[in-house]
Amino acid sequence: MNRILVVEDDVHAIKLYQGLLEKAGFQVTTATSGKEMFPALEKAKPDIILLDVILQDSNGLDLCRQLKKSPDYADVKVLMVSGIQVSPSSIAHGIDIGADDYLKNPFDLQELLSRIKNLLKRKLLEKELKENNQQLQRLSNHLQNKRKKEKCAGRTMTFRQSFNEGD
Repeated sequence: MNRILVVEDDVHAIKLYQGLLEKAGFQVTTATSGKEMFPALEKAKPDIILLDVILQDSNGLDLCRQLKKSPDYADVKVLMVSGIQVSPSSIAHGIDIGADDYLKNPFDLQELLSRIKNLLKRKLLEKELKENNQQLQRLSNHLQNKRKKEKCAGRTMTFRQSFNEGD
């Protein structure tokens, strides 16, 4: 079951998100402030964070930047949600600092679910790509080691042949 952490200071919005997401089959954890986010993140180990841009105690963009700089959380997908009207340049800024997607109000709940599903697909593809790259790196290292051994064996053979021919 995929896990989502909802970081939102509006209790009504939390209930709405939680009901919708749980009905869609997600395991939902909530935090009502930036201060609560990191302990909840550590406990829930979410696949996605639904993060409000403006919290009472924090700026969601700053929290997103912190998350993406942390090696422990860099692969967690962040969907920024803004309850206020934002400009296209503000959305671009959010994505530039590390948000994986950005949704501005008003939005349709089906759109929210579609974006979450797309982020989960992307996360899965990125994981597969990373694993495939690691496997390729292991194979490359193996082939390089084998080639070195063959070169060494070839030199030994040439040395022996030269030594034996000198007899």
